[in-house]
Amino acid sequence: MAGLGRWAGFVVGLVIVGATFSSVVGSIVLPKGVRSRISYTVWRGVKQSFMAAASRLRRYESKDRLLALLGPISLLALLGAWLLLFLLGYALLLLPLTGTGGGGGVGVMAALRLAGSSLFTLGVATSPRGGATVVMFVAAATGLVVVALQIGYLPTIYGAYNRM
Repeated sequence: MAGLGRWAGFVVGLVIVGATFSSVVGSIVLPKGVRSRISYTVWRGVKQSFMAAASRLRRYESKDRLLALLGPISLLALLGAWLLLFLLGYALLLLPLTGTGGGGGVGVMAALRLAGSSLFTLGVATSPRGGATVVMFVAAATGLVVVALQIGYLPTIYGAYNRM
């Protein structure tokens, strides 16, 4: 039964990776803005936090200084959310492929270590199994692409902000 749970986790991981990839492409790559539940949730959370903090300030200048950080912080939070979702998704994908221990905690931690090592291209953890190796290479490419897209997108955002 534990094996069936791991494969169910694989399917959930596939959905998480797919939804996150869709959010990245829709937010950064496509010229027309595509709505993403992930992007909207992160934006709403950051905005609500900033608005709550700004409501405590009395002076307009203080509120303005604080709210000027809303855009850049929300972009960084979105990058962090994407990377965390990819980490979780790839860990769930690796869980049945690594064949690590029967104990739930040991297998989950090993899958997280493999996913993190691959996604952030550290390469300190590997698996000798073929299926896991393929997922690890895809995770490594994903990490590079997401960070490169975000870096490439930042000058466009700053240029648009400066024109306002």
